[in-house]
Amino acid sequence: MFKKRASFWLAMCVVSALLSLAFACGGGEKKEGDDGGTPAASTGPKYTGPTGSMSGKVAFIGTAPEPKKIDSSADPACGKANAALATEDVVVKDGKLANVFVYVKDGATADGKKIADFSWDTPSTAAALDQNGCHYKPHVMGVMVNQKISITNSDPSTFSFSESSACVSESSSLDSGVE
Repeated sequence: MFKKRASFWLAMCVVSALLSLAFACGGGEKKEGDDGGTPAASTGPKYTGPTGSMSGKVAFIGTAPEPKKIDSSADPACGKANAALATEDVVVKDGKLANVFVYVKDGATADGKKIADFSWDTPSTAAALDQNGCHYKPHVMGVMVNQKISITNSDPSTFSFSESSACVSESSSLDSGVE
């Protein structure tokens, strides 16, 4: 009797967990014309005017947290390649913060048109990510919608790479751009 009751409640817990996961990853409302495919970068006219560049440095004020040592005992090749393997959550050198990604969220052209109203060419070259010294390099990078990504493993170890997640939608999947 106890075994049957325990099996029933275990099954109910599993069903409840699966339903919770399904509702949590529901994806929200579909917009008209959304086929679930890869999102478009922009639908406006292509920008053909003058361009510029942006550069700068991000200052870090205060004491940076110490990097945490990464236990690489499960993979001797990592320990051999990089004996001081540590996290790179916050990297500060000479008061400057490393691994920063800056983008222009909103702005206007010289003649006052909003940049968000234009479409922009997706780069034809793939963004490159390399597993080297048991760290991904670059540590931070940006890619555009529909831009290809080239992922390389320069380490002697085999690492697993998974694009799947409990809540990955088709439009955020990497399968169309990974080389």
